[in-house]
Amino acid sequence: MQYRDERAVAFTASGQSTIDRFESILSSLLGTYGDPEAAINELLEEDGDFVLGHCFLAYLNLLALERSLMPLVGEIIGRLDKIQSKADDHEKEHIAAVKKWHAGDLHGAVRHWEKALLLNPCDLLAMRLCHDLAFFLGDCRNLRDTVGRVRNEWSPSMPGYGYLLGMHAFGLEECGDYDRAKDTGREALEINPRDSWAVHAVTHVMEMMGRQRDGIEWTSREADWAYEGNFFAVHNWWHLALYHLDMAQYDRVLELYDGPIRGNNSISVLDLVDAAALLWRLSLLGEDPGSSRWSEATDSWMNYFGDGIYAFNDLHLMMGLAATERFDEADNLVNSLQQSDVGNANTNQLALQSIGLSACRGFLAFAKGQYDEAVEHLLPVRHRAFHFGGSHAQRDILNLTVIEAMLRAGQYRLARSVLNERLALKPNSPQNWKMVARAYKGLGDMEKYAIAHGHMDQLLA
Repeated sequence: MQYRDERAVAFTASGQSTIDRFESILSSLLGTYGDPEAAINELLEEDGDFVLGHCFLAYLNLLALERSLMPLVGEIIGRLDKIQSKADDHEKEHIAAVKKWHAGDLHGAVRHWEKALLLNPCDLLAMRLCHDLAFFLGDCRNLRDTVGRVRNEWSPSMPGYGYLLGMHAFGLEECGDYDRAKDTGREALEINPRDSWAVHAVTHVMEMMGRQRDGIEWTSREADWAYEGNFFAVHNWWHLALYHLDMAQYDRVLELYDGPIRGNNSISVLDLVDAAALLWRLSLLGEDPGSSRWSEATDSWMNYFGDGIYAFNDLHLMMGLAATERFDEADNLVNSLQQSDVGNANTNQLALQSIGLSACRGFLAFAKGQYDEAVEHLLPVRHRAFHFGGSHAQRDILNLTVIEAMLRAGQYRLARSVLNERLALKPNSPQNWKMVARAYKGLGDMEKYAIAHGHMDQLLA
């Protein structure tokens, strides 16, 4: 039978209590707290006919981006096949999305959720999954527009409306609409102050605008996102560390790294991405984070060696292997990725061939001191790197690395050109001015070197 959730969306279940309990489980996922997987497993033991519940469990395992979980998703698909006849057209779109994602066709999965939203624009789960996969695909337009296509069908009084605004805020930010993103994120937090994704959206605004002190102040509302049990907190701590990094407050960066970012020795892929990215940025700035930190993070990354399920993650594994000079393993990683088959619908394989392999080769060449070669690999892909996912702030590590490679290779005119492009977007970054000063010094223009260095000192003061 069909029962309706708090937004009047109908789902197949054995009773209304299933739908009511699922509402709190969905809030756990959207609010990034608790253990939604344990909760949905418990619910499915009591109601095996809950179609969306099985889809939800599959989604949780797919969101982890771990190849070891794919057999479990296959088992869930088998259970869905047995109960698919009970599903309505809307739920069948969810089932089809699970199958597409499991097969590696992320674009195909999104198309089915978009069809589900045509049938039920208030399907909050389909909305969030469209949003998540737009992030994995680096599709900033649909991070924004998927929400825009349904937002007028909602009313502000609907449960979950705050989460919808938080998603819209992040999409607006990734599309460069910073003022609307900030306002929308704050509106979301007026409804639900503990919406970590909305906090995160405004945090991105501060990062992209070079508003380091405002960002530090904004993330000081730790009670709203750093409470125990929030599984997204490490990423917001990472953003806080980026502000301090730009302000050359390296002791504070390492304090955050050793504390909330890596203090729990997490093996979550999301947390390991943040760890590798922060250590690599420190190294680019000439601040040695220490071999023990690199070794710990890289050893944890080895649980996913050769997964080949998400090129963005493979690049962060490469950072660890390259930084710790595990060059044989780094070469093996490149070889394994190179052998990936692109003759199917697997979205990640296409991203590997167009972006991921060049990025991994470039970072490996950089670690080996082959800076000209690093530039050759990274320069052509930096403006199309959005194809392999992540946010602008995360993908910026490619720009930072290729600029540092140019400076170390003595390609000062090229570095100056790319840095001028960077300054036009973020003139309030002390580190941008520091790199500009190095480029002018390399060119022998000491007058402009002094001006650039003065801008850096002024911003740090």
